[in-house]
Amino acid sequence: MPLLLLAQGLLLALALPLPAHGAAADTLRLTRAEFAHGDDATAPEQGWRDVVVPDVFQGHPHNGNLNGWYRFVFDLAAPPPQPLVLLVQRIVITAEFRLNGALLNPGVRFETRDGVAGTSMLNAPQWIVLPSALFRPGRNELLVRLSGSRVAPAWISGISIGQPEALRAEFLWRDIPQRVLPQALFVLLLASFAFGLRLWWRERLPLQREVVLTALLWLANLWGYLWLDLGLPVRTEAALVAALWVAHHWALLHLLWRLTDGGWAWFPRALFIGSAVPLLGSLLVLVFEPRDPPLGLLLLPTTVLRVLTTALLIRWAWRTRTWSALLLTTSELLWFAGPLQLMLTMLDLIPPDPFMLAPASGLPMYAVMLWLAAQQLAQQHEDAALRRQAAVLEERQRMMLDMHDGVGSQLVTALRLARRDEVPRHTVAQAIQDALHDLRLVIEAQDGAAQELQSLLQQWRERHHARLESQGPRLTWDIGALPAPRPLSPPEALQILRILQEALNNAVQHARPTTIAITLTPVAGGCELRVSDDGAGIAATRSGGSTAGGGRGLDNMQRRAGRLGARLEVRNGERRGTVVNLLLPDAARV
Repeated sequence: MPLLLLAQGLLLALALPLPAHGAAADTLRLTRAEFAHGDDATAPEQGWRDVVVPDVFQGHPHNGNLNGWYRFVFDLAAPPPQPLVLLVQRIVITAEFRLNGALLNPGVRFETRDGVAGTSMLNAPQWIVLPSALFRPGRNELLVRLSGSRVAPAWISGISIGQPEALRAEFLWRDIPQRVLPQALFVLLLASFAFGLRLWWRERLPLQREVVLTALLWLANLWGYLWLDLGLPVRTEAALVAALWVAHHWALLHLLWRLTDGGWAWFPRALFIGSAVPLLGSLLVLVFEPRDPPLGLLLLPTTVLRVLTTALLIRWAWRTRTWSALLLTTSELLWFAGPLQLMLTMLDLIPPDPFMLAPASGLPMYAVMLWLAAQQLAQQHEDAALRRQAAVLEERQRMMLDMHDGVGSQLVTALRLARRDEVPRHTVAQAIQDALHDLRLVIEAQDGAAQELQSLLQQWRERHHARLESQGPRLTWDIGALPAPRPLSPPEALQILRILQEALNNAVQHARPTTIAITLTPVAGGCELRVSDDGAGIAATRSGGSTAGGGRGLDNMQRRAGRLGARLEVRNGERRGTVVNLLLPDAARV
């Protein structure tokens, strides 16, 4: 929180007018010059006129010149004893500097007559070291070749020559908000985007898709601001920047609308129309490249939508009166000042000095979004821990109830039998044995190594095959491999084993079979577990998967199948005996 308030305070301070700086007395402020149009690589001989800097000029209306030349003349009593610096606060868009005929910044590319963009220098002040040997006693001449573009008039201001320590503060005052902070924001966003993408893949947090998309488009905008130099036509680059700006705001404003709990139901449709139209306009500019594209007007619908979003945030913050709403609204107000200044500057309604707020004014919004995301992640992990704890408690209660109804009930029955003198000992022993078998069944269902259907049945077979065959019938097993593993939760495993045990017990005790077959086969949408015998058979109907006259055991089997989301069929065999089919779906329900 202190860091956020510090960042907001910094941006507020940067928004204030530049205070007077106590520069050294020998600092030269170059405000008067001569100006002449000319596209040649050398300064023209004629056509010079006096101007005062800052100065703005368009291409010459008659001969189509794109470039202009400024000539600053100053006198020195003697060359300086140490190097000086040339500080130029603002250039739109490209400039080349020569001091007494020496080129100071080689490698600069100017816009060509066919419209290919030149080197962009508008987003950072220029700091050029001037060796002492370049100066002369008496008259010195600084020539500036300046070029705007077909969509932005040329602009130059704030030209000073002086000691580095005298001009450092002025340079940083513009360099920090226009270059350093955007670069820092780009690095932070890049790291956050990578982390958010990984988190989205693993956690699937609410609104995370919108956050990742907003961060991606935000990165694209910052990249265009800091490093866009593709050598494309000016109108193409400008339309591309406008399209990125509109797309970013489309994602951002939709995210902010979602964060306000979806107030103003009509807003998403207005956002769609107000963003799709400028994007279509940018596409038309890219395709047809009109001579004077109204790029400022293309940004107007998005600006109006942002005004509405800001109003929605203020309304939401006033209603909820929470820290998250207050911080989000405050950061939006600070950030909105940057795009608003950009649009008004492009419409030539306000000057771009002392510096441009965008995109550094988005830093508080980034901090707030990061804080909200961290809060949401912490809340989700806390909720997940509570859900796990509730699931453990629920599982314990289920196991206790199951043991109470199964093992507990059988032990009570055994105890009652043991207290009756007329009951044979083998009957009491059988009741206790049944309780132990039921307890083992519960334990087997919790075995983590067997929580896959084939493994569960194979382990159960190894433990109980000999006991069942000792009761009379011969058991045959055909546990076929399934196309995909059928994982089971402990509740699912227990329900399946109880159904299997009940089907086998019914067959052994009531049908008097000679053979019992247990098969597992894949079917469409799941798998089928079948228990069939060659015993006496049972009267059954297939209507709704229910049984008639099956007694309490079959009713219990139906209830257990219902908990699994499965379908149980009990019917007579084709020739004789009974068939129990348990149709298990692919997706578990228990």
